[in-house]
Amino acid sequence: MFAGRRNIRNANDKRNQNIAAICFIVSNILNLGFIAVIIFYSTLTGVAIIQTNTNIDSDTRGNLACLYDGANSCTCCECSGHKKCPEWTSDDVENVLRTQTKASIVLASILLVYAISTLRYGFQLKRQISMYQIDYV
Repeated sequence: MFAGRRNIRNANDKRNQNIAAICFIVSNILNLGFIAVIIFYSTLTGVAIIQTNTNIDSDTRGNLACLYDGANSCTCCECSGHKKCPEWTSDDVENVLRTQTKASIVLASILLVYAISTLRYGFQLKRQISMYQIDYV
């Protein structure tokens, strides 16, 4: 990072370093906001999927099965209606949705911990830069 790699030789360098540290902190705060929105949305979606055991209609089941099929095991993805991807049942689609939602929550939580630690580093860096004394010889 710019603020941690350069020597501070005068007041302008110190000001530039301080601005870089502030930019780092602001970008991390924005990152925390985005991660919080992802966790919030994934949690709401996960709770809605887990608690409401509504049967998915045939059209939605077929569309989701073709969308989530990574192994190209679906047949007739170009078809319409209940003929689309008969290999996947509604329970299969719901299980995939639950698993992906849980994985999204876990990944976002890991990123949240990382973002908090980098934000803490940014505040420490800013404090170190502001306390730095420039000695004139």
